[in-house]
Amino acid sequence: MNVITNHMPTKELQALDAAHHIHPFTDAKELEAAGARIITRADGVTLTDSEGNQILDAMSGLWCVNIGYGRQELVDAATRQMQELPFYNTFFMTSHVPAIALGAKLAEVAPGTLNHVFYAGSGSEANDTNIRMVRHYWASKGKPEKTVLIARKNGYHGSTLGGGSLGGMQVMQWSIDYPERIGNAFVIAAAPKLSTQNIAFNEVARQAIRSDQDFHDGHYNDHAVGPNRGLMLARML
Repeated sequence: MNVITNHMPTKELQALDAAHHIHPFTDAKELEAAGARIITRADGVTLTDSEGNQILDAMSGLWCVNIGYGRQELVDAATRQMQELPFYNTFFMTSHVPAIALGAKLAEVAPGTLNHVFYAGSGSEANDTNIRMVRHYWASKGKPEKTVLIARKNGYHGSTLGGGSLGGMQVMQWSIDYPERIGNAFVIAAAPKLSTQNIAFNEVARQAIRSDQDFHDGHYNDHAVGPNRGLMLARML
């Protein structure tokens, strides 16, 4: 096993993490009891944790480490940019070379007439911006009443207020409208290319949950219970 230096013992890191770090889409009590896996380094497609275990990062970070870890050319480019201009905004009629160059490149490779770029820090932020832009567009066209957005059921468009409102994922809707239910929230996703058999199993699973007497038409948190028997049946499927 590889020895990792220059960090506190895993247990201490896990305790600090549980005390101060709020993880997304995570049951905090369950995570605190189990302890987070602490990632300390990465190279290529391989992660190393605080215990020296090496792990294949098949998820590419969060589906975004497209060319692997430890690429020296990226380190060099980031170093040069941090030395030259680490940050400046593009409000107030200003711009800067990286924003201009990247915008031109994206316009070059994007299909059709997609030739304008608005930069965002995440998918959620991008979709919130899309909502504002499209509503502003129709308002400027004299049709401010055009505010309805259509999305696919179980489509995921982010976890912010706007992005979470776009999709049909019940857990995202509950996180916005009924935050007290999140502790008992459940989702059985139905991907668009599931087989007929998979779809049937998912529907039976939903019915198993809904038929539980403790489901209370989705208001089970008000009764201080959860549809545990129904959930157990759903997992069995």
